[in-house]
Amino acid sequence: MTLSNLLIAIDAGGTKCHAILYDTAQQKTLAQVKTGSANLASNYSSALSNIQQACTDVLKQVGLTDSNLAKLAVYAGLAGVNFPQIAKKLSQWQHPFKSFGFTTDLHLACYGAHQNSQGNVIIVGTGSCGIAISKTKSVVLGGYGHKLGDQASGAWIGQQAVQVSLLTLDGLLKPNVLTQAICNVSQINSPAELSQYWHTANPAQFSELADIVFSCAQQQDEQAILIINQAARYIEQLFNQLLKTQAGPTCIVGGISKRITPWLSQSVKTQLSEAQTEPVYGALTLYQNPALCLN
Repeated sequence: MTLSNLLIAIDAGGTKCHAILYDTAQQKTLAQVKTGSANLASNYSSALSNIQQACTDVLKQVGLTDSNLAKLAVYAGLAGVNFPQIAKKLSQWQHPFKSFGFTTDLHLACYGAHQNSQGNVIIVGTGSCGIAISKTKSVVLGGYGHKLGDQASGAWIGQQAVQVSLLTLDGLLKPNVLTQAICNVSQINSPAELSQYWHTANPAQFSELADIVFSCAQQQDEQAILIINQAARYIEQLFNQLLKTQAGPTCIVGGISKRITPWLSQSVKTQLSEAQTEPVYGALTLYQNPALCLN
C-alpha cells in the first residue's frame, strides 16, 4: 500500500457521510465507513466534524493514523455547497489534507451513476433534486430544502406526515393509521406537544419518519398514500423536465429511491436506467477531471 496512490472519496449528505479509501493503482476500495449527517447548509460545523471523522475512521481500518491525512488527496460531493455562500466558505477552509476538491452531492451522484461527467440523475434521499449534465452546462432542478421544496425527499415526506397528524388530532381529518404511528414514535398524543416536539426538527430527523409513511401506505392508509403519490408525481415531473433539458439515460438514486420507484408510473419506470455505482464513486471522476471541482 503506497500512500501516493491513495485517495479518500466522500459522499456527504443530510443523513450520513460515506467515505472510502481508494487505491488508484490497484483500482480497489481498501476500506469504507459511514458517519453522521453532513449537510453544510444545515449545520456547517457539525458537517465538517463528521467529514473529518469519516476520513480518520477510514484510515484506521487499514492501520493508518490521522497524521497521514496531510499526505492524501480528498475528493468529495457535499450537501449544501449548491448554495454559493457555503461553497465560498468551504473553499477558504484550512483543511488537513494534501489537497481537497469538492462539488455538490448531486453532481457526485450523477458522476457515480453514469461513471462519466455527463448524464441525468434524480436524487431522493434526505433531500430531493434532479440534474442534467452535458459537455457545456449543468441544469439543476429543486434541492431547495424541505421547507421550500424537495417534494419527494425523506425530509419532506416526514414533515407531511407530522402535518397530517396535527390536522387529524385537531379533528379536521378522520382518524388514520399514519397519525397513530407518528404519535407512537413521538410518544405524544397532544397536537400542541407534537407541534412543539417537531417544530425544531432538522431534515435528517424528519427523514427518519419516511419509512413509517411507506409502511402505512402499504397498509392502505389513505393519508400515507396521498403523501407518497404526491412525492411520486413530483419525481415524474423532474424526470420529464430533465429529458426536455437533455435526452439520455436517467437514473434515480438515494436512500428512498428503491421504496419510491414502485409508486412511479409504468412509463417512467421503464425509461429509468440502473446506476452503475454508488454516488461516492463519483469522486473518482473528480480525481480524473479536477476542473470539475467547484474550488
